[in-house]
Amino acid sequence: MTRISFLLLFIFSGILLLAQQKVVPDSVIVKLPVKTRPYLELKAYGGVENSDLSFSDVFGFLNQGFLSNAVKEDFLNSINGNIRFGYQTGFSVGFYQPGYEVFDIYKKGNSIFFENRYLSGGRLNNDLTALALFGNKRFAGETINLGPSAYESWFYTTLNYGFDLLLDSISPLHLVAGLVLGHNYSFYDIDKGDLFTQPEGEYLDLDLEYRFRSTDNSDNRLKLQGLGITT
Repeated sequence: MTRISFLLLFIFSGILLLAQQKVVPDSVIVKLPVKTRPYLELKAYGGVENSDLSFSDVFGFLNQGFLSNAVKEDFLNSINGNIRFGYQTGFSVGFYQPGYEVFDIYKKGNSIFFENRYLSGGRLNNDLTALALFGNKRFAGETINLGPSAYESWFYTTLNYGFDLLLDSISPLHLVAGLVLGHNYSFYDIDKGDLFTQPEGEYLDLDLEYRFRSTDNSDNRLKLQGLGITT
């Protein structure tokens, strides 16, 4: 009877183990929700770009206390006929709530931020660059051509709202729409500009074909000059 009892107990224990394996999985992965906390962000930025000079050349040129003629000549010789340049500065302040998942359900994020930006860019031919560096005394008795050259600048503020857009096939997209408050815009375009300096400097003869547009906000730099929408 003892052997039979042990045998029955062994068989019964095996049946219980098999039954437990069918009901309880080996491991259970529980994904706890993690909320990304909202935050405030302050950013400031700036940059200079040009077509012919390296950053070190521009930085060294701008930090010269007194520009000797030798430094000016080196700068002018570094330009291959024309120079194209761009400049920007700006800052932004904003509140951001990133999106996050809770048990495979995505909670949409949003943001609201304010941005102020100044942008400028242009192209100067070799003669106009030399005129800016040396003045017209260098060209006494000569005629120089100031075109084609152009310059354009923008100064504006944007009020932005960002939100998440959910699509089935791709990850969530964060889209931004904003209201643009224009403060200042300037545009100068010289198609042709022949400048002759009398040898003794008694007079200048300028034959100029140009276009010019600019807003008038000399009394208030942040004066509203126009509205727009950005996405």
